[in-house]
Amino acid sequence: MKRILIECRGGLGNRLGSLVSGLQVANQCNLTPYINWTKHNTCDCAFEDLFETNIDVSSILKHDFDRYSVVSHQGTPDIPHNKRTLSNIQQSTKPIFYYHDEIPKYLNTPLTVRNLLKFLPKQQIRKNVRQFVQEHQIDDSVKGLHIRKTDLNLVNEDSWLPVVESNPDQKFFVCSDSKDAEQKFSKFPNVITKSKTSYVEKFIDDKWKTSFIDADGNPARYNVNRSRDSVVQALEDLLILSHTSIERTSRHSSFLRFAFFYKGLLKEIL
Repeated sequence: MKRILIECRGGLGNRLGSLVSGLQVANQCNLTPYINWTKHNTCDCAFEDLFETNIDVSSILKHDFDRYSVVSHQGTPDIPHNKRTLSNIQQSTKPIFYYHDEIPKYLNTPLTVRNLLKFLPKQQIRKNVRQFVQEHQIDDSVKGLHIRKTDLNLVNEDSWLPVVESNPDQKFFVCSDSKDAEQKFSKFPNVITKSKTSYVEKFIDDKWKTSFIDADGNPARYNVNRSRDSVVQALEDLLILSHTSIERTSRHSSFLRFAFFYKGLLKEIL
């Protein structure tokens, strides 16, 4: 059976997008999947520190692209992402190199999202989430706020502070990749936050959007350094957030999008 290498890059949300969509392409094109998850300053955390799966996982840094039919939404791929992608993949005689950090429009989103069940969060991560949710009685009665900051600065937390303050009887769970943002909310008695030992840092001492050459010698667009612990704790935040009545704090955060996706699968995952 022909194989498909599912390339995972960028932050956690981007990698989840490539994983679930790549697995759905494998399903529909009858391909054997294997995952390529390379540690990088955007996500310096190994796959096995986050997930359990029966799928083969590698950490190839450099690819021999001549071996593959490249399917990507970036650059000049052999097979671009469009309405003919699946038929072009099936016609290819080479193994497939697949990359797309979101779910492309030619895939059925609900079916694609169910591929999250093929790589469950590690048992310890699930245990930590269950304990936190039970201790703080987090369910749909709790409003969930994800305050995405750092490299993209997608959410102005100051616009949500009055919402929290003016609703003292409403319980909120707030999570952020910024310690400062979380601390602004944690002063309110109706706010729950999960303490972290690590947050996103800058790779070099400059602005978040500074372009630079990363540790692998490649051009990098965003000046971020996400340590192993910060990524593990971000996944725990994501799963806790999925228990809440999630507020749409941003239209552009893949992290927030996957919190909604996980919400529909919680009983099967936890």
